[in-house]
Amino acid sequence: MKRLALLLALLALGACAEKTTAPGTASSSTTAPVATTPAETKARTAESVRVAWVADGDTIELADGRRVRLVQIDAPEGGEGECYADEATRVLRRLLPQGTEVRLEADPRLDSVDTYGRLLRYVFRNRTNVNVTLVKQGAATVWFFRGDRGRYASGLLRAARRARAGDRGLWGACPGTPFDPLGPATTGTGEPPAEAAGECAGAISWRDAGAHAGEQATVKGPVAGTHYAADSNGQPTFLNVGLDYPDPGRFTVLIWGNDRGRFPKPPENTYAGKTICAAGRIQEYRGVPEMEVSSPAQIAVVG
Repeated sequence: MKRLALLLALLALGACAEKTTAPGTASSSTTAPVATTPAETKARTAESVRVAWVADGDTIELADGRRVRLVQIDAPEGGEGECYADEATRVLRRLLPQGTEVRLEADPRLDSVDTYGRLLRYVFRNRTNVNVTLVKQGAATVWFFRGDRGRYASGLLRAARRARAGDRGLWGACPGTPFDPLGPATTGTGEPPAEAAGECAGAISWRDAGAHAGEQATVKGPVAGTHYAADSNGQPTFLNVGLDYPDPGRFTVLIWGNDRGRFPKPPENTYAGKTICAAGRIQEYRGVPEMEVSSPAQIAVVG
């Protein structure tokens, strides 16, 4: 009898244990969430593909027909006749010959597809980030579309600045290309300004600039001295024409810090000792005629 009572008690305990789990569900040992490893997360945003051909300096077509726009960079447009467009395309074709296997990496901080249906990706060949390589070589510049910065933004910006400082690629081939991380590459046609041949049509002498205060004019003269006031409010750059500071007889070309990035090289170095023609509105500041210039297109070196 004792054995029978013990057996019945064990059966009752088993039945109670089964009722603690709702019908149709697994036990607690199988319902715990499965942790996603960093490697698995990365795998979801990356894929291996083959390159069919290179369309231009920042776009490729894959073997499966999809197009990829290399994200966070911009190369000159060939269809618009921009300076260095053909060279940029050749650089990318050397980096990614037909049939090359690459890894595409999406950036969760950025759009996945652009308005043309192209995938927006970083492209890796082995361990080489092709987007960064193009910027390092000056075949493209950095472009943070809408101001969005992805995971490689700092490295891209650093690469662009070094390429520009070293006159690599488009920076050396296309004078006057502005450095604007928030805008596309704007290299122009690569042709020098018409006045850069040595003449400035209708230009007045720097000595006469004061007599034309309030007027739009082109002023010609030798740059006698330059100064970049990096620690001053507005970080202005001064090009003193004819006479150097503090001589009150000088004519001054003023470039504000917000516009320095538009110049391919530091303007205090580019124009030092050169004869220039500066186009813009003449105004007076403390008795000295000056002109604010915001683009290298407003200054032509003529001697």
